[in-house]
Amino acid sequence: MVSRLEDYLDKSIVSSTTNFLSSYTEVSMEGDILFYLDDYKSTKITLDKQLLNFTSLPAFQNNRSLEYQTADEELLCADVDRIIKNHPDKFQNYVDCKLKFFTNGTEPHVNYEITFEGEKNPAQLLEEYNNILLKELPKERYDRWLGYRLGDLLIYYQNFTDFTEVPLKFRVLNLTWTEDLASSNSPKFRLHAERFCSDINRLLRARPDLFTQYDKCKVVQFGKSPVSIEILLEFSGRVSIPAMQQLAATVIFEDTPRYRYNQVVGHLIGDLLVYYADLLLYHYNIPFDAWLYNSTQKMYGYPWRDEERLWDSNSPKFKEIEAAFCNEMDRVFKAAPIAGNPNKERYYRCFIDNFQRNFDPEAPVSFTYSLVFNGTEPLIKQEIDDMITANIEVYDIGSSKWFLIGQQWLINEQKWDEIKINISDYLINLIATTPTPDIKNHEEPFTFRLMNFTMTPALADTSSAQFQSLASRFCTYLDGQYKNRAELEYLNCGVKRFYTEPGRGTQHVDFILTFRGDKANDPALRNKIIDIIIENAHREAINNRIALVVGPLFVAEDSLQADAVVSGSTTSPLADPCQPNKSNVYYPDPTDEKKFIVCSLGKSYTFTCENNRVFDKLRSRSNPCAPDKSGVTLPDPNDKASYFICYQGSGIGSKCSAPKVFDASKSVCVNP
Repeated sequence: MVSRLEDYLDKSIVSSTTNFLSSYTEVSMEGDILFYLDDYKSTKITLDKQLLNFTSLPAFQNNRSLEYQTADEELLCADVDRIIKNHPDKFQNYVDCKLKFFTNGTEPHVNYEITFEGEKNPAQLLEEYNNILLKELPKERYDRWLGYRLGDLLIYYQNFTDFTEVPLKFRVLNLTWTEDLASSNSPKFRLHAERFCSDINRLLRARPDLFTQYDKCKVVQFGKSPVSIEILLEFSGRVSIPAMQQLAATVIFEDTPRYRYNQVVGHLIGDLLVYYADLLLYHYNIPFDAWLYNSTQKMYGYPWRDEERLWDSNSPKFKEIEAAFCNEMDRVFKAAPIAGNPNKERYYRCFIDNFQRNFDPEAPVSFTYSLVFNGTEPLIKQEIDDMITANIEVYDIGSSKWFLIGQQWLINEQKWDEIKINISDYLINLIATTPTPDIKNHEEPFTFRLMNFTMTPALADTSSAQFQSLASRFCTYLDGQYKNRAELEYLNCGVKRFYTEPGRGTQHVDFILTFRGDKANDPALRNKIIDIIIENAHREAINNRIALVVGPLFVAEDSLQADAVVSGSTTSPLADPCQPNKSNVYYPDPTDEKKFIVCSLGKSYTFTCENNRVFDKLRSRSNPCAPDKSGVTLPDPNDKASYFICYQGSGIGSKCSAPKVFDASKSVCVNP
């Protein structure tokens, strides 16, 4: 009978040596006597791995403790057994896995050992095993690192680098410096940091339209003299740090409660009151010197009467109500000041912005009034309410508050907001002047359908920072297109709204362009406006459709074409070669060899060649997009700087700005 000593001896004794195990283990037995036959050989590989999610317990330092013995299977080796047994072709004669020890410190490690029967190449086994771990086990992120999981342990794989940290720093008004704030491990530091970042996370995660890549907030440190807090906002991928600083400051400024602390206004985040002026460093990119406070309320018992023309700010009834209401507001803010309330000194004037028509004749009229306050310090709504209610009649009726102001009963404020302004735009003209001639200006309304545009609640609010920023960039682009054309007498652009069309789900922008003089009877004006955009805007293919890049917006080309009427200033004066419905076809101008005609949706547009060149009819016929390519960008075979955007078999020609050339492999313009 031949047997192995493993059957008789404790397995831990057999496995006690490292590398190659030599033990008199293969024996022949006759009666009670064992005879040596040969050495039993095994191969061991030892692994030492850095841990990411491990906090060592004192019991883990004693390999005889119950916790340590249990950890062998539960924390690690059960998974190792499963992985190796799933690959019998690579790991033959597997014996076992044994946890050896843990190391403490800033980078804890685990040391474990895998045993195989027989003589094998340890280096090859180790390479095969590590390859399987890295290929088969899913990677998960842990703070700044990526790791893979063995049992309950997260093993370090590599550093995580695809993120952006956005720093913000604020002064803290309601915190006194103590030395324990210098340690990130102190209970005081951790309590304030946890509450502060909890509020930041709540604010930013509630706005996925603005912070799609936001991950988390981290307090870096507290500073002293004065007490301050420095944080990092972490975003996955690459984002613009200045843009995210401004957006985060915008949300904090608009969505956190304000309180006055020792005559200074602060915003409450967590349990810390941070100084508003520090937010201004990030939030405001345009100068201002005053605030406009707007409040919308209902006038009880005052139904809408068409004959009063309340929609017209020049109507007698509008002026009558405005005078009575604002005279009362002037009295309120000129009354005795309330201690600690600075609004008496800051108040400048009142006016009624508008009345909102209600088509139910029995329903009360709603209106919006505006108050102008000097200074850049933000307004605290409670202080304004306190100033008003201290000087007017207020009644609690049921769940509503009723206010008597200017002979009008007001109930239930519906909404309020504040807007930064330049007070010079709201000055009261106290000096009588000779009236200037009434010069009429013309407003031309437009609606463009947008592509690749996501409508958000913020963009539906004309007072939000997001609406104002996007509208400003859009109008800045149009200003650049029209102001240098003296014949248009262009004045300005104003965006009325962004919206989604009900039923169709398409996104649009409504805006108005204003021109000097009465151009209501100029049939060519609208056409000129559209033609200038079509001629000058860059084109891109989006979802196999052509979009014009108008500032920050992608405008559907066919929505412009549907709006335009063919104008003699840009179309060929001869028979139109683009009829009935040709697109992206080029023709020479029969009257001038330096000009050419481009067809777009059945309409023709005349262009002049650059640098006094002539139009090459043969080259115009070379269309790499034929017969049916769409949604791709292809190089011009005759010009390294030119390229075609393909759309349904036709190519829209474009050219890189000098000295760049078109890189077909990347579909971008690059330096040669």
